[in-house]
Amino acid sequence: MDVSTSSEFDRVRQKVGRAVDEGIDQTVTFLGSPRGKTVRAIVATGLVLATPAILKHPFFKTPFGRVVEVAGAAALIAKGAEIIRDWEPARPAGPGPTFDTR
Repeated sequence: MDVSTSSEFDRVRQKVGRAVDEGIDQTVTFLGSPRGKTVRAIVATGLVLATPAILKHPFFKTPFGRVVEVAGAAALIAKGAEIIRDWEPARPAGPGPTFDTR
């Protein structure tokens, strides 16, 4: 790989990193808004209602899947739905975290 290809790759990687960071920030901002709270409630309700269908997935026919099922997969899905529904973003005091995209 020559120098120009390497520097172009670095530029593209940095642009992708900035786009991902911006997307994460926008997603957190949206999910913290009143409309985002509604979306979280709908997703959580959908997860709870879909639990029986999720538990019929072929994964739960495998030995490990049976262990997960016995261990309380339905309870874990319901708890996950509660976490999604009740999540509130923390209001950062300063700029958010940055990820090293080098």
